[in-house]
Parts: sequence; structure tokens; C-alpha cells
Amino acid sequence: MPLYINYFRLGFVWPQKPIICFIWWYINYAIYGTIVIFLAWTSFERHLLVFHHQLFTTQQKQWLFHYFPMIFFTLYPIIFYLLVLLIPSCNDKYLFDYTEDICHYYPCYYYTKILNLYDILINGIVPCLLIGLFSIILLLRILWEKRVRLGRPIQWRKYRKMTIQLLLISLIFVLFNFPLLIYYLMIICRNLSFNINPQIVRYFLFLESFTVLFLPFVILFSLPKQYWRKKWRKRIINLRRRYRNQSFTHISI
Repeated sequence: MPLYINYFRLGFVWPQKPIICFIWWYINYAIYGTIVIFLAWTSFERHLLVFHHQLFTTQQKQWLFHYFPMIFFTLYPIIFYLLVLLIPSCNDKYLFDYTEDICHYYPCYYYTKILNLYDILINGIVPCLLIGLFSIILLLRILWEKRVRLGRPIQWRKYRKMTIQLLLISLIFVLFNFPLLIYYLMIICRNLSFNINPQIVRYFLFLESFTVLFLPFVILFSLPKQYWRKKWRKRIINLRRRYRNQSFTHISI
């Protein structure tokens, strides 16, 4: 975000050095890829925790089904984007445009069709689809277990928070990520030209950033009310008291 804010303040990338572009690229896509892939795994792991909790009864099983996958899916995008940004080489004059945000983001691996297609499909489209699919299936599976298998009436009030959280997470990833991913996929498959409209990419990239901004709020409001309401209410009260004391001191002087 500081790089984005600095760009919007100046109207260009500063300092205008290749290392700044590489850092921006890496932070922007390695962190984003880590969040998406990690959430795709946790969306699947929820099924194991709810319906197959016996898989976590021993320490060995916990490492096999919980810790090891979390470590792997966290390190994989970090290492992947570090390698694809540093190893492929091409003519530098086609890389950087300091008048565009993210330096126009066309690293060398974008010109390798197989690698670019792998990145968009495996690190982008598939995880987003899995997040939405696993979230909706989990909700339907819980309702089926409750209503059909156990023959108990569904208390919607009890499952309202979980339903809203799962639907919001699915909606955030599909709504904000899919336009850019589909755009890149159509270009790779030669259904669109690179020169169709450069501004479209900027709009889609800006739209994609809302995923990272909105996701913490969805997770925050899914926590128990007594956890975050008391905590943040206390902070707000302390800030108001501090502001009043400073104002009173200033008036007295």
C-alpha cells in the first residue's frame, strides 16, 4: 500500500529503479498468492475439522493433515514468485514503465506462455474457485447432516454468522479477482489482443486490491461479539479520553 499511495501522490513511480519494480511486483503477487492459496486450503481443511476430526487426534496426524499443508501452501507462492521474477531474463526496456502503477507489471515470465498460463490457472483461477466451492459445499453439507441425516429442524439463527461469512468470502474472491484473471486468460489463449485497452488492466488491478482490504473485516466480524466489541470499544474510549485531555491542556495553556 505505501508504494500505491506514493504513486498516486506523485503520479509516477519513485525512485525510478528496477529494484523498486521488482520489490513491488514481489510484494503485490507473492502476498496475494499466499493469501489465496492458503485460504483455498483452509476452506478444504474446514471439512476435515468438522466431519473428520479423528484425523487430528494424534500429533503425527496433526502434522500430516494440518501443519505440513499450512507450511507448504505458505512457502510455495513465496518461493514460486521469487524464482519466476529473478530467473527468466528478457530485454529490460520492455519491462518497466515508471509512469504506470506497479511499473506496468510485465515481468519476463509473462512472455513464457506455459509459465504464465500455469500462474494464472494454478495460482489464481483454481484457488478462487475452490474457495467458493468448498465454502458453499460446507454450508450445504452441514445443513444436510442436520436436516436429512439427523432429522432435526434447522435453526437458521444459529448458522447465520457462518453462512454470512462463507458467502462473503466466496463473493469477495469471485467478484474482485475473476475479472483480471479471465482477462489474462483470454489474452494468453489469443482471444484478446494485448493492445485492446491498457486502462482495463489498471482498473482490474485496482479492483483486485479490494480483496486484501475487505477480507480482514469479514474475519473480524465473524469473531464473537464479546471479543472485538469490548476490545475496540475500550480502545475508542481511551482515544477519546486522550484527545479530551490534550484539548483541555491546550486550552489551559
